[in-house]
Amino acid sequence: ILGVGSATLGVTRAYVAEITATRERTTYIACLTAVQYGGFTVTPFVGSLFIYLFQDHRYEVGFLILDQYSAAAYFMAVLCVVALFLLMTGFQARYRSKIAPKVKQSSRTLERDEIGSRITWFGLTTYNATLLGCMLLNVSTKGSIGSFETMGISFAQSHFDLKPAVAGTIVSICGAIGVMSLLSMGYLGRFLTDVQMIIGGITVCA
Repeated sequence: ILGVGSATLGVTRAYVAEITATRERTTYIACLTAVQYGGFTVTPFVGSLFIYLFQDHRYEVGFLILDQYSAAAYFMAVLCVVALFLLMTGFQARYRSKIAPKVKQSSRTLERDEIGSRITWFGLTTYNATLLGCMLLNVSTKGSIGSFETMGISFAQSHFDLKPAVAGTIVSICGAIGVMSLLSMGYLGRFLTDVQMIIGGITVCA
């Protein structure tokens, strides 16, 4: 279920990339990613709250069970229903228009296309090699994030003797710092190129 839901990330990013100008794309993609990781930041706070409220309580209504584990699942289910409602009632789809006839390209555009069409030493064009590199970069970063999400809390409990609520709060604070950095991409873009920001992000993760 998580894998199917993750497919919406690519769709939303493609939609934002299509409707924004090239010079503003990094800023808007960063804002979209900030919304995504804002959820990762907020939900550990909510999970910690549910653990605190229901750690000594358990309620049963028919086949429904409300405790410190199921409360978070019900909360996320309600949020999903709200998101679907807003998507169906408030979202305005953007339909593709007919492709305009080609106009004379500038020398800068021709130079960029020529660079992108060059064949690299391993047989791919520069453009395709860049796409492959971005996909591999996504796999490596998402893999490390997934490993931390799976083992981080249990590691904190076993090695630092932290309670789940405290560990979740610490994770949320770190996530909030990450979201603030994402929201600062527009400002950072004035001083750094996209490649420099990617290298900086990998360095911080390392």
